[in-house]
Amino acid sequence: MAKVTALLGGFVDIMPKVYAGTQDYIESGDFVPLGQAGNERAPNAPDVPTYKEQGVDFTFQPCMWSLFFNENTPQEIVDKWNEIAREVTANPAYRKDIEKLGMAWAYRSPQDSAAACADVQKTYAELVTEGVGIAKR
Repeated sequence: MAKVTALLGGFVDIMPKVYAGTQDYIESGDFVPLGQAGNERAPNAPDVPTYKEQGVDFTFQPCMWSLFFNENTPQEIVDKWNEIAREVTANPAYRKDIEKLGMAWAYRSPQDSAAACADVQKTYAELVTEGVGIAKR
């Protein structure tokens, strides 16, 4: 919320933010989306072009919401939560509610989630190694 307040208050001119939670500001004209970092336009924001469409060679993985457990959590508890997550994401009412929030839904198995998190960590590590976003003095 601090980023939204800073932009609305004129303290910053630009901010990174997922589309979800900003739709009302975009519709009112308070915010102007510059682009989105996915490989394709988002279904909840079809009028917002990707950066690649605009000639900027930049993409980034979508935000993932995941459940994490302590490494000592009994496997039967992890398995039960996995079953619940699969059932919830298969529920049409859940999908409809998530889409109303401007978010995408997806179920990932624990193995797929671990691989996706590893990919994100690798991307961040590469960005740090390349010095992206690090102020040079």
